[in-house]
Amino acid sequence: MLFTIKTISMLIVVITFTWLNVIVTTEAFAQYYSYNVTIKTSSAIKFSEHKGKIKIDINYTNSAIKSISTGKEHFTLTPNDVKIAMNRNYTSQIYSFVPLANISSIDLRWTLKSPYNPIYLMSTPIIYFDPILISHNYNDPNSHLIVTLVSKYCPITTPIGIKHKSKSTFYPCK
Repeated sequence: MLFTIKTISMLIVVITFTWLNVIVTTEAFAQYYSYNVTIKTSSAIKFSEHKGKIKIDINYTNSAIKSISTGKEHFTLTPNDVKIAMNRNYTSQIYSFVPLANISSIDLRWTLKSPYNPIYLMSTPIIYFDPILISHNYNDPNSHLIVTLVSKYCPITTPIGIKHKSKSTFYPCK
């Protein structure tokens, strides 16, 4: 059976397209983790309440993938501006490709709803935060129970004051 160059090139295109389709299909089913993130504002130090957004960056390490040893995922925990006040819990659900054990630190920051208010020219507002909690629920196939894993991330000093648009890094702690 004789193949022309045109037939062979069409066959190569079909094989290449099928191979790419297999890659895309398998990556579409990559594992992800659902986490509940709880940010708590401090009750120990008094501060003014402000409307704004709370944001985190999850820093991770991955020794299983040699080409990607560290990385960062960005999340806005409060997509709508909320009142950030003393002694409050702000809980949000996020979805990440990073297992809980691989999270090396969390960068926390907050931004004002209206940062161009003339009052902020004199002093940048500060909000004080306590440690961050991240929890993950999963079904244990051996016991058939829902298990909750909780990790706590602490700043260098507790509570930590964070100015508008600044960030502070929280590390795993007990």
